[in-house]
Amino acid sequence: MPAQSHLRTLFWGIPATMIVAGATLRPFQLMHRGWAPLILLGNASYVLYLIHPFMTIPRITAQRIFDVGEAPWDWWPLYASLLIVTVVIGALVVHVAIERPITHALRRLFNDRPASPLEIAAPSDPR
Repeated sequence: MPAQSHLRTLFWGIPATMIVAGATLRPFQLMHRGWAPLILLGNASYVLYLIHPFMTIPRITAQRIFDVGEAPWDWWPLYASLLIVTVVIGALVVHVAIERPITHALRRLFNDRPASPLEIAAPSDPR
């Protein structure tokens, strides 16, 4: 289909409109248990971003244990899958064991605080 085709709206515009309408016009809730693993992974995504460079150490250790050398290109799909699973599991462990408890403690600490001086000094009934 040429780029200047008059059917461009038909082939691209209508499907795009349907996708946007489907995503915005109907209520969408993630309350079903089937979404729980993806929600947990989404919550751990920042930890995943932070720890993925440090997963090089287990990778190098595994390469030495299994004697696969520096570039295991003969079985790269399995190798890549194992690396991804290892990083995701590591991120989930750090999220559940470290990030969540620290976040809860900080929320308790800062939500149960006394009023700030600005809140105390603000007049409650201006006249």
